[in-house]
Amino acid sequence: MTPANIPSAACSQPESARAGVTVVNVIRGPAPLETWIRDSFRAALSTLDGVAGLQEFQLVRVAGSEAAVFASITVWEAIDDFRAWRASPAFQQAHPNRTAYQKEFDQLHAMQEEFPTNSHTADLGAETMRRLSAGHPELIPADGQLIYEALWSSGSNRTPPLRPAWTLVIACTATFLGFLDTAIVNMTYGSMAAQFPTAGAQLTWVVSGYAVAFAALLAAAGRWADTLGHRRVLLWGVIGFAVTSMVCALAPTAAVLITGRIGQGAAAALVLPAALGALLASVPAKRAANAIGAWAATGALAAAVGPAVGAALVSLWGWRAIFLVNVPVSVILLVLGAVVLPPAHGRRREPPDLIGVAALSGGIAALVAALTQGHEWGGMASPLVIVLLAVGMVGCGIACRRGHTHARPALPVRLWRSVPYALSTVVNTGLGFVMGVFLLAIPVFLQQIWWLTLLQAAGCIGVIGLVAMVSATICGRGALARRAGSLCAVGMGFVAAVCAVCASQTFGVTRDLPLWWPLAVVLGVGVGATVTGLSIITAATVPTSEVSAGLGMGLSSRQTGTALGVAVLAAMLTSGPRGLEYIESIHRLFAVTAVVVLVAALLAVAIRLPASSPVEPRAPQDPPPGSPHSAAQHAPARSED
Repeated sequence: MTPANIPSAACSQPESARAGVTVVNVIRGPAPLETWIRDSFRAALSTLDGVAGLQEFQLVRVAGSEAAVFASITVWEAIDDFRAWRASPAFQQAHPNRTAYQKEFDQLHAMQEEFPTNSHTADLGAETMRRLSAGHPELIPADGQLIYEALWSSGSNRTPPLRPAWTLVIACTATFLGFLDTAIVNMTYGSMAAQFPTAGAQLTWVVSGYAVAFAALLAAAGRWADTLGHRRVLLWGVIGFAVTSMVCALAPTAAVLITGRIGQGAAAALVLPAALGALLASVPAKRAANAIGAWAATGALAAAVGPAVGAALVSLWGWRAIFLVNVPVSVILLVLGAVVLPPAHGRRREPPDLIGVAALSGGIAALVAALTQGHEWGGMASPLVIVLLAVGMVGCGIACRRGHTHARPALPVRLWRSVPYALSTVVNTGLGFVMGVFLLAIPVFLQQIWWLTLLQAAGCIGVIGLVAMVSATICGRGALARRAGSLCAVGMGFVAAVCAVCASQTFGVTRDLPLWWPLAVVLGVGVGATVTGLSIITAATVPTSEVSAGLGMGLSSRQTGTALGVAVLAAMLTSGPRGLEYIESIHRLFAVTAVVVLVAALLAVAIRLPASSPVEPRAPQDPPPGSPHSAAQHAPARSED
């Protein structure tokens, strides 16, 4: 029984912290129940805050087994303290309802043991699991690797439960920064072009460079977060974001600005999957949907205020201010993350698939660059674009192939074996397509056709984000969150309806704000519902140990869809945004977009979450999913013969 990554707080405890009684609860179940067992253990352990007599606890997982094997190890001053905690209302509320989860309980093998604590044991977890493995080899494999999921002791001055409220603040702030920088730059491009008039079409890489780097690294960054730890990858990303923001703010030339923006995109790709992964790891399963709703609402808020903030900053202090504001926020976020987020105990240290990372990142970068910049390079039939598309497909193909063969692949293709997750990837691509079209075509339309000012256009776009924020928050609660597939289907249906109106003669040269406001509200509701539903599907269908990778793959597919939408927009829109031909091309563009979104909505109808989904919210009167600790009292113990 080999331990992995034992922090010093768990290895060097004063002997007084090891006196008393040790209680061990071991649960073994089939691999598909790994997420449910882990989240249930965490829900129960979250009730240990302030419990009398508790000296230490560890939540460990035994890797290297085809089954899911978890154990909670708690050290108490007296066995009566443990029994009092088990009888407490908090623990009862955090324990799974056997009636609701009868299918899961029937698949569990459980064992509980109590014995005096050996105060001279250097590593309580490893010693305990070796002892139990010797007596119960059918339950605990002797050659398994011990992975520490959670650790605490009275001598380490740490609070036993994770701090989900502060983790939510960190995750939402990090997400806000990443999405804000996308929205804010789109509205200030004109000011940058005036600063660097000789850059010409090259300056479009201020926007495209960020998008290419962001899309290229999302999937790999999510994988790194699951392997190296959410805290570490998140802090690396925040540091990179602060440094590259300063580079952009001080850029003396367009080339330096573009380089800084590419670096910003790469840093943002590190931040986003790690942020949501850290958030989901810190909350009990019964609160996961609410946390996802808050996270999705933050991205919508960034999209809402980004255009207005960008326009205001440019008007007051110039375009460099939009990058300078990132620096102090990043410093605060860095300090909070270092203090609040737990270190990566027991993360697996096998070497990552560097070839797969290079192939995947290079392939996605080539595809996104070809799709977003193809119109600047002579069209999609130009030799450069054809070469980039070929390189992109080959790179992604290599990554997919290695995803089947490598132990730690850059692209864990096995996640697509889950039909709901695979369908959500397609829906994500459709959502990215419509957002790429809408957020590029509509600001130009509002300013050049309806003659709105920059601030007025920003306000019109901002309404969409504000409504999406409210929609995402509501959709992460109660019965709505239990139907994530339906959320996506209805949300994409709303978006398709808005695109259909924009494709009609109703949406024309005459300024019609009474028409715009209902369209903005419906679009915001649809986007908020869809983003929340997609995130819930990821959390419900991807193992907890790979949730950042799953999120990164979903976001990467969305960014690829955005690039595809930009390519279609560039191919269909006519030049000169004030003629009748331009209006007709706008209508054709949104007609195509409506069809794409409608297909995605129909696919979303087929998404069904598993019945034992760990993020499925429960009615208030039902006990929420909790720890299978006491399954030892209910689940049949496996025979030793």
